[in-house]
Amino acid sequence: MSKSVVLIDTNILCCLFQIPGKATCHKYSLHEIQTKLKTYEDQNATFIIPFPVIIEVGNHIANTANAFENAKKFVDVIEKIKSGITPYAIFSDQKILWDERTLSAIMSDWPKLSNQLSLCDFLIKFLADYYQKGNWQVNIFTSDEGLKSFEPSPILIPRRRQK
Repeated sequence: MSKSVVLIDTNILCCLFQIPGKATCHKYSLHEIQTKLKTYEDQNATFIIPFPVIIEVGNHIANTANAFENAKKFVDVIEKIKSGITPYAIFSDQKILWDERTLSAIMSDWPKLSNQLSLCDFLIKFLADYYQKGNWQVNIFTSDEGLKSFEPSPILIPRRRQK
């Protein structure tokens, strides 16, 4: 069985954390999100919250009436993630996004897709491609069909011939 990674988009996290004004997800109910995450967890998938998603969720939290309380809850979860307490992980190779060559490639490539993907979504696509090159089974967990359409194709494992 190949390694599996789930890249979680902003809309899923906002629903999961019930961020006021963003607590509903177009495609999934809170229960469906929790059930889907449990299924991925049971399959031993690694959950990745891309750094740009953390920033976007933080921006949404800052615009809520109870920003301090909401921020505290979110920070508590991020602290657990950093400590390895949850099935979530922070993308640990963030530096590859910011080295000069990769950043130049990202800035060169994103404008070509900017009418389809925000910069945050483009970075999620970039991470999905990065993981697939490492032979990971990649799932982008999002309610955004545009972003979902950039999910890499599943890794096909050749079947052995029967003798």
